[in-house]
Amino acid sequence: MKLIDKHIYRELIPAFLFCVTLFTFLFVIIDLFANLDDIIKQQVGIRTLIQYYLSFLPSVFTIITPISMLLATLYSLGTLSRQNEIMAMQAGGISTLAIITPFLFMGIIISLLSFIVDSKLVPEAYETYITIKNEHIERGDKKKDKEIIKDVALYGADYRIFYAESYNTKTETLNKLIILQHNEKGELVGRITADKAKWTGIKWICYNCIIHRLSSSGAIASSPALFKEKAIRLQENPRDFSKSKHQTQFMSIFELYKYVRKLSKNGYRPLGVIVDFHNKISFPFISFVVVLIGLPFALIKNKGGTFLYIGVGLAISFLYYFVLIVSVSLGKAGLLPPFVASWLANVIFSVSGIVLLAKLSK
Repeated sequence: MKLIDKHIYRELIPAFLFCVTLFTFLFVIIDLFANLDDIIKQQVGIRTLIQYYLSFLPSVFTIITPISMLLATLYSLGTLSRQNEIMAMQAGGISTLAIITPFLFMGIIISLLSFIVDSKLVPEAYETYITIKNEHIERGDKKKDKEIIKDVALYGADYRIFYAESYNTKTETLNKLIILQHNEKGELVGRITADKAKWTGIKWICYNCIIHRLSSSGAIASSPALFKEKAIRLQENPRDFSKSKHQTQFMSIFELYKYVRKLSKNGYRPLGVIVDFHNKISFPFISFVVVLIGLPFALIKNKGGTFLYIGVGLAISFLYYFVLIVSVSLGKAGLLPPFVASWLANVIFSVSGIVLLAKLSK
């Protein structure tokens, strides 16, 4: 490793670790104060509380690494610029590309690390986090927020896949329900459709229900059975469908890929799930993207100091997440292809960063 690279890493890595530690602490403190009344009321034990926050950390890590990497880049490279070290390096024949290479390399490493954490640690840890939150912190008589969850897709027990246009958590009603029944080999052997299904407390009542029996080849084996009202006993209850909005968080990228393929194979393409799949791939690489867009701002010499870099970092982060949220929303609404919706923000900010760096290098 070159001496100049070691010098840059000595500036960059401590700044990055400081930002990660600071933001992790802030996340934990904010969550603790938000749930403090419930924690005291439910008398949550210290051991459970520690497990709760340990399971919270992998998700927090994937969220805070981009802004931590951006602020660390702005601060460390900005410090070198303010102290005229960048000018001295260029005067010594070192190109701008050589100066920024350690930052780009660090961005790639952090992005890959985020991808691994999101794929390997987040699914199981997030499920533990949600379970503890529901069973120990928000249990009892606390009134849960009532909402309508759209585009519900749930991989249930006994090889069943559920899809519904929406689920009303207040009335515990699934609208436009489709149940796909598979056998152990993964072959589609049955299909149930209903205008709606309502939970009675022990079972689901399906209205305007049609039951198809299929052969192993997928062909209709007999005439469909029609029911104006049909009681169906399933292992899944309202809580499972309420949690379905978090289901993609419980899956690794490979599990989600298989899940999307299984849904698509049976002729159903829930846009929300497909966008979430592409998002699982694109999101970890934000750390590299924000380095690209942050480098031009850090290379410009200014007298604003640390607070200016923090302001620039927060402004870039806000703008990035605004573009990401809008594009993902458009993707889930069907106005953008899922792949485009998930990668649009990365492409826009990467191209902008490259253009700005090219102009700065001239």
